[in-house]
Amino acid sequence: ARETGEDAQAIPFLKRFTVFNIEQCEGLPDEVAVSAPLPVASLIEPRVEALIKATGIDFRIGGDRAFYMPARDYIQVPPPQAYFEPINWHRTALHELGHATGHSSRLARDCSGPSGSRKYAFEELVAEINAAFCCAALGIVPTV
Repeated sequence: ARETGEDAQAIPFLKRFTVFNIEQCEGLPDEVAVSAPLPVASLIEPRVEALIKATGIDFRIGGDRAFYMPARDYIQVPPPQAYFEPINWHRTALHELGHATGHSSRLARDCSGPSGSRKYAFEELVAEINAAFCCAALGIVPTV
């Protein structure tokens, strides 16, 4: 810009950082080495937790997205803290439980449709209706 007399322009660029798990570090000051607090158990409605356990379905809390894995027959949902409102965690968990009811060892629904197909849309509708009915039956309502 100096040579041509033009105005200087900002050029964005990616920055790279090396990050370590705190468990891999030694000799850190106490204020840095403090572990994150454990999740608050009360964020999960006890009736929903009881329902999840009663199904006997392998239900895992973790990761950054919610899904049901039919091939391995398990559900994974991010922790409740990942959601803005507790009801959204409950809706999501119950939605994924709805998908799990279609497993061949349960109701044996045909869930083979690719995304965008009628079978896929039907399965999503089943899961959403399951979540809505379960929320209503358990008294899970929006707080706002």
